[in-house]
Amino acid sequence: IGTSVTNTLVSMGQAGDRLTLQRAFAGATVHDMFNWLTVLCLLPIEIIFGAMQGDGGPLYWLTKVFADAAMENGSKGDDPLKDKSPTKIVTSPLAKVVISNNTYIINALSLGAPAAMLSTSVNESAGCMPLGVRRLDAAEDVGGERALLNRRLAERDCSRYYCVSKDLDKNFKKISETAYKEKLTECNGYIAEADEGKCGAKCYLDAGKFYREYVEEKQIIKGGFVEGAGDVAGGIITLIFALALLSGGLYGMCRILKVLFMTSARKIIIQATKMNDYVA
Repeated sequence: IGTSVTNTLVSMGQAGDRLTLQRAFAGATVHDMFNWLTVLCLLPIEIIFGAMQGDGGPLYWLTKVFADAAMENGSKGDDPLKDKSPTKIVTSPLAKVVISNNTYIINALSLGAPAAMLSTSVNESAGCMPLGVRRLDAAEDVGGERALLNRRLAERDCSRYYCVSKDLDKNFKKISETAYKEKLTECNGYIAEADEGKCGAKCYLDAGKFYREYVEEKQIIKGGFVEGAGDVAGGIITLIFALALLSGGLYGMCRILKVLFMTSARKIIIQATKMNDYVA
């Protein structure tokens, strides 16, 4: 489906010649119809076999063979082809000059914020505030009882806890290893739910605050000349720059193909049309 858009854009690059544009657009339309008919034929087959077999259809089986062969019996998450793509090696330095994103923040955003759970029992001897007691603000003065205020400020709010998945916890650590060690407090020893193992994953008392400060509020763009523009403006500038490069690349490709096929290749094509239909 993606190439159905690309070929139309390429055909529009022939707008300088009316006859060539007509032929290019006709060729793009034929290509579009081939793509759509292929999808209309293969997609229902994949859906039907997937519903019957549970995994997928013929295309899934074929791609699974290639994927398993490329993985070489690797486990989930392994990428044996990482940093081996010649295209990535060539384009990566230029891309980083323009923009460099913190992919760990993007991954954390895609996983979603951990939900707050209410604690049923807290360990007050470990420094937790009793349930139902509101944390006092440093600006408050409760009847001049400053000692009580200082004690309340020193106590930890254990009324809520957050269950963090293994993937989200991994991204937390990658975003800022220092903050990961200093800002996150594990639930063990503070609340009964952690001792009972109800989370089944990582349990933190302040994962919600960490997610808000280091994922939602932190800038995603970490490098490139658009870094100072911020996420929104930097993203718009990068999009415009990418579209300009794409349009220029497509135009250049069209010009090169035109030169190739309208010179020596044209003679070969003309000779081929004069041959026997089956041989041609």
